[in-house]
Amino acid sequence: MAALAAAEEGAKVILVENDAALGGVATRGGIHRYYYGSPGGLQEEIDRRTAEAASVFGGKTKGFHPDAKRVVLAALCREKGIEVYLNSVVYDVIKEETDVAGVRLLTPAGRFEIRAKVTIDSTGNAHLVRMAGGRLRYGRELDGVYHNYSLIPRRVLDGEIGYDNLDAGWVDPYDPWDVSRAFNRGREWVRQGYAEGAHYFALSSMLGVREGGLIEGDATITLEEYIEDRPSPEVICRSYSHLDNHGFDTGNESEFSQLWIAVMGLFVKGLWCDIPYGALLPAGIGNLLVAGRALSVDRDVGMGVRMQKDMHKVGEAAGVAAAMSSRSGRAPRELDRSGLQNRLVERGVLEAEDLKRTHGRNLRFKRGELAGVELGRKNAASYAEQLASYFGTDERWKAVWLLGSSAEALKDSQITLLLEKKLYEGTPEARFCAAITLAMLGREAAVPYLLERIAAKDMNKLSNHPKCVPFWIASFVLLRMLKSTAGVSQAAAAFIEQPGAVNSTFLLDYLSAVCPLLSAGERAEAAVQLRRGYQLVNLERITGCTGTGRNRSAGASG
Repeated sequence: MAALAAAEEGAKVILVENDAALGGVATRGGIHRYYYGSPGGLQEEIDRRTAEAASVFGGKTKGFHPDAKRVVLAALCREKGIEVYLNSVVYDVIKEETDVAGVRLLTPAGRFEIRAKVTIDSTGNAHLVRMAGGRLRYGRELDGVYHNYSLIPRRVLDGEIGYDNLDAGWVDPYDPWDVSRAFNRGREWVRQGYAEGAHYFALSSMLGVREGGLIEGDATITLEEYIEDRPSPEVICRSYSHLDNHGFDTGNESEFSQLWIAVMGLFVKGLWCDIPYGALLPAGIGNLLVAGRALSVDRDVGMGVRMQKDMHKVGEAAGVAAAMSSRSGRAPRELDRSGLQNRLVERGVLEAEDLKRTHGRNLRFKRGELAGVELGRKNAASYAEQLASYFGTDERWKAVWLLGSSAEALKDSQITLLLEKKLYEGTPEARFCAAITLAMLGREAAVPYLLERIAAKDMNKLSNHPKCVPFWIASFVLLRMLKSTAGVSQAAAAFIEQPGAVNSTFLLDYLSAVCPLLSAGERAEAAVQLRRGYQLVNLERITGCTGTGRNRSAGASG
């Protein structure tokens, strides 16, 4: 997308691809169906031409025909005069002080140097940024682990070409030995599928890697900006997705992911957000743009800002910016943002209304008393009573987020009293939402109610999604947020009942967070209970009850 857009804008473009064909995850990684993402821009023409080419291939395909798209991309590059190097690998960047001036690559014909006014890193893992000495953040905070990868087999199902998106485990995309292991592990999953009766006829040539390093850019999309859909003055495209975390062990993910996915059951909740131009600019490095999922975002945001359609638009924006930079003689960082935005509106990547927004759309209520009211964390406290009335509705999550993240609500004791009252009013779901909001505000008034849910082994949930956990497990997540040790004995005792690998990660995370707050005697008592449940001599190290921290590999087994 970046190469095509830059060429359309008049730039001379060289495209370097390490695979034998163009298209990446769509044509080589096996994901030939769009999942979330937002429309607009050059991808519309590509999709139209792909559909036309698919009729020549024949048959029916779920989504788009991957081979047809591969042919179309090659044809477009040829039509636009793009010089394409396939089976070629960039092994270094050419630097002039802090600026990138091109790349060195290894091709079937030998080594080459390409000098460029602007270079675009579309590797997905920010390989060029790493070579240039840029700063990146890697994996989740607990242990550096990335999202699960896939190795996709293709199959015919119900008369259509389709695929199975098999999560095969974890991989470090920067470790060649681990990547090799991941390919072999992925093939084992495929063999298992054969044994279970699946009939595959092809296997993707690349891993479906969902996460690598995230650059530190001139601008970073924060979690709050993402959830609240805050307008950015330098927006270059819009993104739409849910927070698509493929971890098997949500209890080892961030506190926010545990709250959003496991407690509130919002795994499939679609969210809009602006992608600012600064998220494409690696901090401290000149003449280099990043297009793809390595954008500068908070790690949790990266779960959502990575869908194909959205990345198409990011690539197109990067290509347009590179061409404008080359034409004007101004570095990408110095480009006039409004000029870039206007051109992206003309190309259909942005809509004119995207530049005029003053409020987000994610937290707008569609029904009830607050429908149409523009709400944010600054004025949420003024509507506390009305927001609490939404706890029993399908828009409950908006009310919880607005009140729970409100600094004004934190200062207002009357709101705490209101929420305490709501703990014992309405449906079980409404009452638990009051507890979540109190926990977000750091109010220990929720603790007795949470202990009641644990004692009752309350199996109610806020969602039927399989990643959403029952209230009694969710209560430990909220106790962890409150740094409350009140549930330690209950958590330790729960292991005796063998709660399962996934639920165990939440219990272990809670214990590892609060056990250091206990006295030595209390820690010893908790350790005895845990030994009784698991009969592990060194379980104190796993739970952190001796203050040495959790054995992360044990937690990751979920």
